[in-house]
Amino acid sequence: MRAGRVLILVIATFLTLGPAIWTSITPKPPGGGEAEVGLSAYRDVFDRVDYALLFWNTVLVTGLVAVGQMFTAALAGYVFARMEFRGETLLFGVVLATMMVPMQVTIVPVFMLIRGMASSRSTTTGTSSSAR
Repeated sequence: MRAGRVLILVIATFLTLGPAIWTSITPKPPGGGEAEVGLSAYRDVFDRVDYALLFWNTVLVTGLVAVGQMFTAALAGYVFARMEFRGETLLFGVVLATMMVPMQVTIVPVFMLIRGMASSRSTTTGTSSSAR
């Protein structure tokens, strides 16, 4: 009985991870064509793109967003816990309602907003992206 469960889990694991593993070891060359097994296409990408700059950008933006969210959450928490004001219940309800919205609901509107920004630049090519 236990061996059957293990066999089912092994098959499910292979079916789940198999395509990801196959994709990672057979990259498509930039110009298209036949894929060759190996890591040469990944080396080409790392040679063309400044990943140190991209990594630093990610660390900077993530750090600033996290600090900003902690700061505003601490201020809001203090105000709701210690102060009484008109509309407190309504405002607290609005804050709770916005926290209950799943992130998946906001993905498409945020994507459309970012895509529509005229000043967005591509870091890999240095050219303006089209806002169509």
